[in-house]
Amino acid sequence: MRRLTIIAAVLTVAAAGCGRQSPEDAVRAKLDDFARATAAKDYHRLCTDVLAKQLVQKAQAAGLSCEVALETGLKGVQSPKVQVQKVTVKGDSATAVVHTTAANQDASTDTLQLARQGSDWRVSSVTSPPSPAAGGGPPPVPTRPGTKAP
Repeated sequence: MRRLTIIAAVLTVAAAGCGRQSPEDAVRAKLDDFARATAAKDYHRLCTDVLAKQLVQKAQAAGLSCEVALETGLKGVQSPKVQVQKVTVKGDSATAVVHTTAANQDASTDTLQLARQGSDWRVSSVTSPPSPAAGGGPPPVPTRPGTKAP
């Protein structure tokens, strides 16, 4: 009987340890929340549970509520999907490379910065790679041999 009690105690402690998420798993979980809330157009949840305080404050400083800013910015986005490709955690900050798609829009690979706020992770910034049109890529390829790219 004593042996069963010890085994039960060990299993209880082991099970409790299994419930803890690694920092990388916690970041991935927050990115899943981000993807689900974006797809559901749940702007309130994005503003209160997903985005970092400084992003919410930037919208407010511009004279908009966070929800209105997101609704305006994501107005035409339909069926968005976010695929996490890589997560790197360093202390209280994390970087995630994600591939995003949406109906009738070009796919994009973006970098999201996350910051730990208390015991929770929050998206603190989004960086998209520069487009060639914005001067951030190779010049256009000439259409005829011997001509210069514009």
